[in-house]
Amino acid sequence: MKYATYMLQSVHGCDSLVHLNLRIHHTPQDIFVDTRTACDSLVWIDGNTYYEDNDEAIFTTITSAGCDSVVRLNLTIIHPVEYEFNYSDCGAYQWNGQWYTRTGDYTYTYPSAASNGCDSIVTLHYTRLSNNVNDTIYACDSYTWIDGVTYTLDDIGTRPYINALYIGTNSYGCDSLVVMYLFLQANKTIDTHRACESYTWIDGNTYTESNNTATVTYTNQYGCDSIVQLNLTIEHLDNTIHEVTVEECSYYQMSNGEYFTESGDYQRTLQSSCGCDSIVLLHLTITGENGMEGTFYDNRDGITYRTMQYGCQTWMAEDLRTSYLSNGTLIADSIIHCPGDIGLLTYNNYYNTYFANSNNGFCPQGWHLPSSSEWLELANYLTIHSEYTCNETSIVKSIVSNIGWTISNVECSPGHNQSENNHSGLGLNPDGMQWLGGMYKDGLHDREDYVYLVGTNAFYINANSTVVNISNNSTDINFQDLGCTYGARIRCVRDN
Repeated sequence: MKYATYMLQSVHGCDSLVHLNLRIHHTPQDIFVDTRTACDSLVWIDGNTYYEDNDEAIFTTITSAGCDSVVRLNLTIIHPVEYEFNYSDCGAYQWNGQWYTRTGDYTYTYPSAASNGCDSIVTLHYTRLSNNVNDTIYACDSYTWIDGVTYTLDDIGTRPYINALYIGTNSYGCDSLVVMYLFLQANKTIDTHRACESYTWIDGNTYTESNNTATVTYTNQYGCDSIVQLNLTIEHLDNTIHEVTVEECSYYQMSNGEYFTESGDYQRTLQSSCGCDSIVLLHLTITGENGMEGTFYDNRDGITYRTMQYGCQTWMAEDLRTSYLSNGTLIADSIIHCPGDIGLLTYNNYYNTYFANSNNGFCPQGWHLPSSSEWLELANYLTIHSEYTCNETSIVKSIVSNIGWTISNVECSPGHNQSENNHSGLGLNPDGMQWLGGMYKDGLHDREDYVYLVGTNAFYINANSTVVNISNNSTDINFQDLGCTYGARIRCVRDN
């Protein structure tokens, strides 16, 4: 850079000095080399796509000063490697951490270590020389397979086919598994019928007496013999009166589905499944009482309980409120060890569900906890007597008390019009359940507030360590497990 001056005179005759500041840009003598590596192809700054190595292409640009600038390409093209190989084996082949057990073509991509992203793709053509073969066979009566065993109809049983396995050696020297599915098509069918007076069978014969020997043989779709054997029962019209004498505790149900709940003589004309009438005279004696009220004196506490008899069953019609075990031992607020906790035997006439089922339970001598089947027997007995049912199906309203229930909009539930409850006199109460475990503070019992679902549920202990649960908005009797640390009420049933 050089500086020059020049003296000028202005229009007013004054000198004016001009300094020249000149910068000269020369065209570079060296060419810029653009070195590139690409996978398969490269689109360069000249707009061309190059598919092979190139160190000759040049591109001239104009700098900001207006001078030429030359760029030469130095390109290396890398092509992805594609490789394939064949492998065969009797069993399985492990490749790249993966086991291959079936014949097929499998590919694996090896990522390139370079930044150009040229991955290598390898293809395995795998052939498994051992093979599994399903041998499906249809035969008539018997078949001898490659294992040398003769299979017959007796081997089928109730299955649709006979299944067997055989391991042999194929032409490659590999084990080969053959699975047999053998369908034997000859069959024998028993054709059972009941008829009144006579019956014409598929053989065209009319039979007037029972028969279990007649057969018909025909050829089925597989070309095998198929035998049909008749099993016929002939019933005859019978105008004779058949007398039946029965003594039952609760009720008797005749073969036509009719129930009888009172003693008496009943004559019915019954029809068999084949349409033949039969006259039956039933002499029925019902020994049990329906809704008979009584009392029981429990000498352990000197308490008299009201009882109700329903057919063969006699139930306590009041909740148990004893302070003694069945053997007369005073409970004395004893504690027991429940699973994972400490629980009380009883509190405020709520009794421990699990301990109630022990040998030292709470029911007095001659009485026991009702079983699930006894609850269901009671329900069935009351259902037969329509005066105890709501809408001819539900009996829960008839066995629960008519006070204390939370109001419900569910028809036939204890909380719906509860003044209509307790037609049976059993009077189960909605006292909920009592917490009997983990209620100790400084050695004092703190348990008065641990009562749940009062007014909405009646819980009564069952003989299998569960409880009967009746809800204010349910029309069914339910069974559930309360666990060891909850207590419920008890109603005892007299031993038969």
